[in-house]
Amino acid sequence: MPVLRDFRKTIKVTLPSTGGTVWIYDCILAQDSLEIDKIYVSDTEVSVQADQQKAKPISLRASKYYEAMDATLEAMVAKWDFTDEEGKEIPSTPENIKKLPKIDFEFLQKEVEGRILATSIPAKQKKN
Repeated sequence: MPVLRDFRKTIKVTLPSTGGTVWIYDCILAQDSLEIDKIYVSDTEVSVQADQQKAKPISLRASKYYEAMDATLEAMVAKWDFTDEEGKEIPSTPENIKKLPKIDFEFLQKEVEGRILATSIPAKQKKN
């Protein structure tokens, strides 16, 4: 019988600005993906009027992007090598990840999104 375990592997990524090393998982677990989907779906049909003088509605779904990205980074970042001044390891939480320089943050986002897309089922196969 197969054993159910965390089968993911980690991929070593070097950040361009700081030179820090981040290990990201090679795929996302179903439980994490479902939680991230819940963030997006929670406000799918809702729009609000930003300002009565302006006729531009703001989609609450779009505003959930950042919340979903936090959850995605938390699910996909296994560890990193950042420390504080005393050499104590700093955990790779969404709050700490946001302290990265913008160039490193965006690089990490793209790496994570690329891994998720690379391991997703192609659209042709989803229909079957």
